[in-house]
Amino acid sequence: MYILRASSRTLLLGAFGVATFGINNAGCSPACAETCSDDGPASGGSSDSGSGGGDGSGGGDGSGGSPTSSGGHVSSGAGGDTVQSDEPLIEFQIASLRSSGPEGQATLQVRSVDSTGTTCTKRSVGACSLSTCDNQSEGDPTGGFPRVGHVEATIEEDAAISSAVVDLDGSRRSSSAPFSPSLFLTGEERIQVNVSGGDLGPLSREVEMPLYLITTNPLSDDSAEDPDVDYVELSRSQGLLLTWERGVSGFTYHVQGSTLSTEDPEGPRTSLSCTFPSTDGQGFIDPSLLDSFEPDDEFLTLGAFDDVSDWGDYQARVRLVVNTVTPAKDQAVTLRLVE
Repeated sequence: MYILRASSRTLLLGAFGVATFGINNAGCSPACAETCSDDGPASGGSSDSGSGGGDGSGGGDGSGGSPTSSGGHVSSGAGGDTVQSDEPLIEFQIASLRSSGPEGQATLQVRSVDSTGTTCTKRSVGACSLSTCDNQSEGDPTGGFPRVGHVEATIEEDAAISSAVVDLDGSRRSSSAPFSPSLFLTGEERIQVNVSGGDLGPLSREVEMPLYLITTNPLSDDSAEDPDVDYVELSRSQGLLLTWERGVSGFTYHVQGSTLSTEDPEGPRTSLSCTFPSTDGQGFIDPSLLDSFEPDDEFLTLGAFDDVSDWGDYQARVRLVVNTVTPAKDQAVTLRLVE
């Protein structure tokens, strides 16, 4: 989990799966049980998480990977639909985030996401949703975790090969490791994921990283606060229209952020997740979804590519995650809430 702000209400990333997408500054596994979302991208050194890495409890929408939609039961509930997720998956997330340091080093995170029994209240406006989820699924399941086995991911860039290796023996939910030699994803890299020696059988997937999405509006054009991040104001009263370039089929533009009270870490978590097809070139965040957040809360903008396939009783999802960037391509774009 990458904590952007520390207060009585701490903003956490979901990413994804940074979400769903986040890790802490010490480099724990993205979503190490404390992350607000199950797809927080890893960006630190190698680490393991026992009961919570990539907790699968429903960051974003509780379905096993904000920003994805839930495939579980839906019934009417006050303030929105009540969603109970029941579709387990194994996620192989490769993330390279400038906002998570060091220097956006590419990291592999493997985690089981099984949020069966997790209940979320979800309200959607357009491509964005506000979800409040319980934390019931963060404990170890009675039968343990799936024994995924030996996972090796390789990235080919300019005729050079970088690799990351993770082993999951069923004793923990997730584990992550950096690629070595270290590299920073820029787009058009070929990525191979191979799995062997586990209970789910072998798996081999090959994907290609699209070019970064370039956020074109709005921009603050201020590098004084952080040379690596462009902080853009998100108005609680007016919402925000985002525009971007270089969208391609299968690549999505995400806005991701969550809150979790430090006064009650076992309490429910609230997440905002927007998933726009990148080919649309624009997306609107409705102000009615922002009431649960406070001024200065921050939200990542991310480009994500998912390759999903059936794998026994599970689905296998290879997820590639990067920041969106400014036209100069020298800063990641992050939204900051204002009144």
